[in-house]
Amino acid sequence: MRYRFGEWELDSDLYELRHTGQVVRIEPKVFNVLVYLVQHHDRVISKHELLERLWPGQHIGVSALERCITSARKVLGDNGEDQHTIRTLHGRGYRFLGRVEQDELQPPPSPARRTTALPPHAAPTSVLQLITSAEPHQPMIPHGTRKLVTALSGKLGNALVLAEELGTEAMHNLMERFFLLSLSKIEESDGRLSHLLDAGFLALFGLSQPDTDSALLAVRVAVELHNHWNEDLKTRHLTDPAAQLRMGLHTGMVIKREIGAKQHRVYMPVGDTIYLANALQHYAEPGTILSSEATYRRVQDVVYGSVAGLMPIEGKTTSAVTYSIFGLNEIALHPPHILSSLS
Repeated sequence: MRYRFGEWELDSDLYELRHTGQVVRIEPKVFNVLVYLVQHHDRVISKHELLERLWPGQHIGVSALERCITSARKVLGDNGEDQHTIRTLHGRGYRFLGRVEQDELQPPPSPARRTTALPPHAAPTSVLQLITSAEPHQPMIPHGTRKLVTALSGKLGNALVLAEELGTEAMHNLMERFFLLSLSKIEESDGRLSHLLDAGFLALFGLSQPDTDSALLAVRVAVELHNHWNEDLKTRHLTDPAAQLRMGLHTGMVIKREIGAKQHRVYMPVGDTIYLANALQHYAEPGTILSSEATYRRVQDVVYGSVAGLMPIEGKTTSAVTYSIFGLNEIALHPPHILSSLS
């Protein structure tokens, strides 16, 4: 959903705050508070409601919430005295004062109105497209349907070095084990395997269930796969970092289309969706999980993580902020679970 107020635009799907079209940096927790206030701008929101809805089951103090409010005001050019955008009603809570307009992302126009098969901002590549199933009895979809998904890219640390160390047969057995384990974890969480390529895989989460949190599913798979793979390596007494996994996560849009005589269902990336997941995986050190800011915002309250640094992006003058994910902190579902590491 996209919300507009004055010269500001808040995109809750892409987790971006923009001012006159330019992206403005904002802390993830502050962003979540601002989104909630904007979404419920027609009423006063109590501190208790904000704490319960944004950090359920967690011991987040009122002082932390007040700091988020202060930061949100600062980002928007407001302050505690003027309160042009966020008003404090003592003893009651907060209310967003801006005039808010909202709209949902619409599917791109029919190809009949264009000279190209894809929208201009879709990545025109056949390598990254995902052909997952043939359903000849479904009607043709004349235009693409947008879908917010999380891409998980995983790969062995250094397959070439590992192959030289293990030999052909042992390497083949290890790769088979890796792919089977990856596939089982992906399917258990309703993910969809895109491809197996060059000692790695690409999977998409959030395709089949519109209400599912794709980022949480993908992160859970990444953490569980990391831990299970490390345990497997220990049983094989294989401690070479080249055998450890590198994984990257990014949340973005894909376009679902039906193509060909048999109407194969194809998911094509929009913009940097797949590219960034693969870039993060390539940038990660063996044994680590790197996440983009778009994914980390969605899971920050249920993971152990920290800022990892800046990742240069080919063809762009700016770098992307990356986050290391160390494990899950799903108090309501599981006890805290830290990523295991090779000794």
